[in-house]
Amino acid sequence: MVSSSNPNALRIFTTFVVPSKTTTAKTVSWSIGKAAGSLTLSASSGKITTAGGTSTFTVTRAGDGKISVSSSNTGVATVSISGTTVTIKSVAKGTATITVSVAAGTNHKAPSNITYSLTSYELLDTPSQSGTLTYSGSAQSPSWSNYSSSK
Repeated sequence: MVSSSNPNALRIFTTFVVPSKTTTAKTVSWSIGKAAGSLTLSASSGKITTAGGTSTFTVTRAGDGKISVSSSNTGVATVSISGTTVTIKSVAKGTATITVSVAAGTNHKAPSNITYSLTSYELLDTPSQSGTLTYSGSAQSPSWSNYSSSK
């Protein structure tokens, strides 16, 4: 007979018969623990090359434990999660470590945290100027009118 009032525990009752001995009922208690948790990321590092740019990666985990994410440097990157997709948004040039954790679920233990390394680059603005280049048809050094090297 099997019975349990706790969904995480299982009790099995059985009768053992030993030859030439009397039949004796024995109670054996079993406890089935949670399985080991697991956590993987679709990437372990990434780069964002535009201010305000974003990058994503996905999380795969065993079970139904809640996924949490955090940035080690919110001055460089902020992070959010929707389902199993992590979105990183660049705030400034620099590096940040994104930590992903999963809580214990119904049938799985919490796995160890995993990190994602981010490098955020700030692209230089390309100067924009207008001017006129005059070419006379023979070898010469170009000369610009209306050009400022300080821009």
